Amino acid sequence: MRLPRVHKHRELSEAEARIYYDSYHQIAAALRAVATDYNIQLVLNFSSEEMDLEQNESVFRGVMRNVVYHDSTINMTNTVMRYLEEQTNTSQDATIVNTSSNMNR
Repeated sequence: MRLPRVHKHRELSEAEARIYYDSYHQIAAALRAVATDYNIQLVLNFSSEEMDLEQNESVFRGVMRNVVYHDSTINMTNTVMRYLEEQTNTSQDATIVNTSSNMNR
């Protein structure tokens, strides 16, 4: 009984890892494209989460940040999200065209 559950858990963990892996690479490609368009030389992963003195983990994460200061007006998140949406829409349009042309045969 325990073996099938362990096997199922492993399958789910592997599927989850694949989703993270694929998503990361899609986002990284979008970041590269946007950064190139805007002549940005370096992109850092940054959390703007404020430290919460009431939560020890929050303080530890905040103190260990690699980025100590940043200009909060520079944020490419929305631009990258729009880029990803455009890529998704283009991909979906191509799939629809492909599917309808196959149906007409």
